[in-house]
Amino acid sequence: MPQGLSKSKYTLFRQCGKALWLKTFKPEEETIDPALLARFEAGNEVGDLAMAYLGLFEEMTTTGIDERLDLKAMIEKTKDCIDRG
Repeated sequence: MPQGLSKSKYTLFRQCGKALWLKTFKPEEETIDPALLARFEAGNEVGDLAMAYLGLFEEMTTTGIDERLDLKAMIEKTKDCIDRG
């Protein structure tokens, strides 16, 4: 699935065009600060707690074999969930 220009990609481009190019064409060369990873993990834990607090839910996030979001599959899962009530 072709990747369009998202808000985050546009923002990254505005900050540094080379960074967007690297993220798009050489993602394996990206280095992520361990402190940033810890903040992401804390955010994921908060999200998990919120979902548990709200009761039954179904996760719609779906990734392809390239580990990118599969938007078509996510839309289909959402439609199916809505149809089931």
